[in-house]
Amino acid sequence: MQHQSIDFMDKPSSFIDETFSEDNLWIEQTINNFDEVLRDNFSQEMNVFTAQILAYICALTQGFRGVFFLWEKEANHYKAHATYGCSLKTLLADCFEKGDSLIGQAAETKKMYYFKNLPSKHTEVRIANVDINLAAYVIVPLNFNDEVYGILELSFLKNPSPKFIHFLERARKSIAAMLESIMSHERTKELLEKTEEQKKMLAQQEGELRQNLQELALIQEALKSQNREIEQAFNALEKYNNRILDSINYAQRIQQAILPSTQLLNKHFAEHFVVFLPKDVVSGDFYWFGQIKEEGTKKILRRYIAVVDCTGHGVPGAFMSMIGSALLNQLIIEKRLQKPSEVLSQLHEQVRIALNQESSENNDGMSLSLCAIEELKNKEYRITFAGSKSTIFVQHLGDLVSYKGDRIDIGGLNRETHANFKDTSFIMRKGENIYLTSDGFLDACNPKRRKYGEKRLTHLLENIKNLPLKEQGKRLYNDLNDYQNGEDQRDDITFLGIKL
Repeated sequence: MQHQSIDFMDKPSSFIDETFSEDNLWIEQTINNFDEVLRDNFSQEMNVFTAQILAYICALTQGFRGVFFLWEKEANHYKAHATYGCSLKTLLADCFEKGDSLIGQAAETKKMYYFKNLPSKHTEVRIANVDINLAAYVIVPLNFNDEVYGILELSFLKNPSPKFIHFLERARKSIAAMLESIMSHERTKELLEKTEEQKKMLAQQEGELRQNLQELALIQEALKSQNREIEQAFNALEKYNNRILDSINYAQRIQQAILPSTQLLNKHFAEHFVVFLPKDVVSGDFYWFGQIKEEGTKKILRRYIAVVDCTGHGVPGAFMSMIGSALLNQLIIEKRLQKPSEVLSQLHEQVRIALNQESSENNDGMSLSLCAIEELKNKEYRITFAGSKSTIFVQHLGDLVSYKGDRIDIGGLNRETHANFKDTSFIMRKGENIYLTSDGFLDACNPKRRKYGEKRLTHLLENIKNLPLKEQGKRLYNDLNDYQNGEDQRDDITFLGIKL
């Protein structure tokens, strides 16, 4: 069999398309789970961390053997710190300089190498007097901010699945970032320990300072040195904090990319407005648009619009919003489910599966409003609505009417395997409005801790119903801002209005 080698970094790394295939969904879910594993092991000592991560990766990718090399700056080489399927004593070499062997080459080029279909005569390993042939070999440089902090060397008895290779390519930057954080944390810890030791020394010398001016001068010099080290420790912590903020800002750009654009909403609705106010940089709220066309034609059968409120806010909420958006695409665009009630029922089941809620203590979930819009004759539309702990408002025949969804959670505390939602259908005319909102708008508080509430919202919508929708959005935002009067925002806020 021919020996094939792939320089993986020469291949495109952005491989997840809009179809959300099973492999791609597996990779996204696995990356999310792996990020949790990294965070859970962040507080471990470096030797424990490398052993845990290596074991996790080998088990996940069905690796036969693995070695985790770490960069040792003072020694100017990469040294083996953890192994899987073998021991450090059995390694032919446990240190490599940059450019030395394949390990050193990967560190120098920062590229991931993948060799598959290896010839058996060159890839035999002997275990318990038995020769075993290796089929594939992967070297993964762990680089972050142009620095390679470690190298993973993985061996396989059979060619690994492409999804495992893509997972390694996606995960290596996260591992490197965590290695950099742990190394920075350990350096900071050493500085703080030195500072604490010096404080103890100063306390012991306090009595002698009163009697000996010469010793006082020495102690003062020691204090200056201590202050310099404290300043260095502070600067290191400040840099670490800035890296975290950079990562969160990057996550914000990713989240913005999944939201429907102004151009897309303008194309499908006469007018619209969006009030989107994350509590933190990233949000647990999101709004979504999709359409189903008649197969083989460009005729639009139904349009779908939704506002979704995921458990939590900030980074945890943002992770849930990515899951929710992906599942809505899968259920409506790919599986072509028609009824909003069916979509919500399936969404509940898929959230429980994605978060392993059958056997875990995870209580994350979401509430949402989902409307299916079907254009009829004579400038009329059939609206079909289903909701989970949500309310929509519609302006119909000059009146403002509200429709409430079911009091059923999607995921979260709802431990039932299946959830039955109901549809509410009604006819609207061209030029009439639909409003969808998350509970963050209604639950916003003033300085007296009183909520904005549905009554105030209904009254405002009645007063502004004849204004253009863009102006309505400004009036809603300004009235909410006036009501809060400087009070801190408690939750993510989303309010979406569309004109048919």
